[in-house]
Amino acid sequence: MNNPDYIEEVLIKNLKYFIKSKGLQVSKRLLGEGLVTSEGEYHDRQRKLIQPAFHPNQIKTYANIMTSFTLKMSKEWKDGIELDIHKEMTHIKSNIISKSVLGSDIEDNEGDGIGKSLLKCIEYFNRLQMSFGDLIEKV
Repeated sequence: MNNPDYIEEVLIKNLKYFIKSKGLQVSKRLLGEGLVTSEGEYHDRQRKLIQPAFHPNQIKTYANIMTSFTLKMSKEWKDGIELDIHKEMTHIKSNIISKSVLGSDIEDNEGDGIGKSLLKCIEYFNRLQMSFGDLIEKV
């Protein structure tokens, strides 16, 4: 959904009529009960707490982080090479999340633990999203 009117309808005007997707409900195992996974009044309280992180000036900072990591990665790509695009996108996503949310650059040695932990979380989340993710987790 990318129409601003529809987004406002779902996220603001009629929030109580919409529930989180199965994927987000399952992700509570990894993320806990927070803004992304919660609903109702609890979600409203969480949203108000995090709202300063979405101030327009902060969004510009996030855009700069995304742009710099994207440019850096694209410079490493050369004509004619084969890439595992899923691996590349996971890598850039991890870098962007780590820098913008945690304030840590996982490319530095200091960020090794954070980067590895973040990658493990992404792998776990992907596994939960699989068709038989619940069963695989139990096994």
